[in-house]
Amino acid sequence: LQGHYGGVVDKAGNLWSMQSGTGMVQKTAPDLSTSTLVNLGHSGYGIAIDKFGKVWTTELSGSGAFSAFDPADPVGTLKVFNQTGSSTAQGIATDENGDIFIASSIVSSTNVVGHYKQVFDNTGASSTVTFVANYPVGSGPSGVAVDGAGKVWSTNVNADSVSRITLAANPADAVVDTYPVGDGPYNYSDMTGRVVRTITNRQGTWEATFDGGRSAFPWARVIWRLQQALP
Repeated sequence: LQGHYGGVVDKAGNLWSMQSGTGMVQKTAPDLSTSTLVNLGHSGYGIAIDKFGKVWTTELSGSGAFSAFDPADPVGTLKVFNQTGSSTAQGIATDENGDIFIASSIVSSTNVVGHYKQVFDNTGASSTVTFVANYPVGSGPSGVAVDGAGKVWSTNVNADSVSRITLAANPADAVVDTYPVGDGPYNYSDMTGRVVRTITNRQGTWEATFDGGRSAFPWARVIWRLQQALP
């Protein structure tokens, strides 16, 4: 597959990559030994993975559709949704609740980040999405990402700015702050690093500096009591 544009790694270590302008995604095994092509049936662009392990993609032009599938059965579980108030889509991201955020794209005239919430049936499976809000951002939003505090960021290429969306229980109370950052910011995909930290297998190190309050303090033992389980 040529023309990869964006990629995510699922919990099993498989790499899912999108081919811009086609309906094809590719699944590559962790050891790179095998790869499988999946035809989504609509033009693809952005790609993301949610807390439940589902892969999401966007369609840049045409209907601006977006889709979701279970990596274990992409074709059998594929669901395609249409945006509200936007016919284009580039970046896509999810938050800790499994909500979906879509940047309306460089070529869009709407200049919004769309917010959608997953709806679950009585078996606990995600069955559809419901529209929450379109948040107005700077001109030409291409990328969208969620940070560690749950705030949603968009990079606005045409406006040379980024926008930060502070969500609220009532969507009308959400606060959008926009900041100039320079020429055409096109940061894309996981620009905050949250996906790497929270979706894939969590591993790493933790370091801290303890201050004894005076020079040459005679340390004996330091006890760190957890307030929650180790990440």
